[in-house]
Amino acid sequence: MTKILPKTIPFSIRFTPAEKAELEHRAGSAPLGVYARERLLGRAERNYRRLRTKQTKAPTVDRTALAQVLGLLGKSERERNLKYISEAARVGALLLTPDVLEHIDQACRDIAEIKSMVMKALGIKED
Repeated sequence: MTKILPKTIPFSIRFTPAEKAELEHRAGSAPLGVYARERLLGRAERNYRRLRTKQTKAPTVDRTALAQVLGLLGKSERERNLKYISEAARVGALLLTPDVLEHIDQACRDIAEIKSMVMKALGIKED
């Protein structure tokens, strides 16, 4: 059974960037509002973790998959090929030969694969 929380009223205070940074440092992993309420009223709010997880959920990271992506990027010559193609296009010297078109198509496939691997590594489902 869910507990109905009482209505709250916002209260805002202006801080300099340095003051806010200090408060965030002092609050540690607690939300700033929870820390301020605790310091002002002397009460700790114990359920802040539950409330925070409903708002945003950090993706889980698959470090092995991210390492594979970085490895593919490191050994790929696609970046250099795309750079040559973009420079030729910029100066008006790009000839769309079958070889150039194949490089462009392969680069597009590689980018799509890298995107898919990064999303998988971060635990994000593709549509």
